[in-house]
Formats: sequence, C-alpha cells, structure tokens
Amino acid sequence: MSARDRDRLKVLHEAEKGHLTQKQAGVQLKVSERWVRKLMARLRKEGDGGILHRLPGREDKLLLVVVAGFGREPMLLLTNLSGARDSQSLGWIVRIYLTRWKIEEYFSLR
Repeated sequence: MSARDRDRLKVLHEAEKGHLTQKQAGVQLKVSERWVRKLMARLRKEGDGGILHRLPGREDKLLLVVVAGFGREPMLLLTNLSGARDSQSLGWIVRIYLTRWKIEEYFSLR
C-alpha cells in the first residue's frame, strides 16, 4: 500500500468515526461525496484493501509490477494475478507480457 493510500485510509477512518463529514473527507481527498460513500462502503465490506485502485467495472484486485532495465523509464505492468509476490512469479508475469506484446506487434506489422 502506498503512502497516498495510507493517507486516504486515515481520512476515511476519520469519516467513518464521525470526526469528519463525508463532504469534508471529499474535500481532503479531492473527490466527490458520492465517491467517499463508495470508498467507505468498500472499506466496511473488504477492509483496508478495499480502497486500492481498480479498473472501472472490475471487482478483482490489481497488482502493479514495476520493471527496471528495459530503457530509461521503468516498465509498468498492471495484472490481476494477485498471488504473484515472489521474484519468480513476477519474472513469469513479465515474460508472458513481453511475449504477448511481441506477438501482437508481429501481427500488427503484417
């Protein structure tokens, strides 16, 4: 969990306890009151992990893999394979994505 996520979590816990209104929490988080209500519902249902970023329309949790060494900027991979936490699994994910991109590039250039 990033520092930003921990900060969001603090604000949401304060709103949950009643120390902040949903409107005040929204102002601090720079989101709407409606989004605060949605985040608070996720927090109640799923715990602290409920506030992590997701793609619209997807309920599964996502893992951001940062890969350095392929250029000046690190490569960012977003995957739903949440069980991948060790270096062997992460290496497997990177190889799969790179293979897929090579195949897609081959067919797009034909």
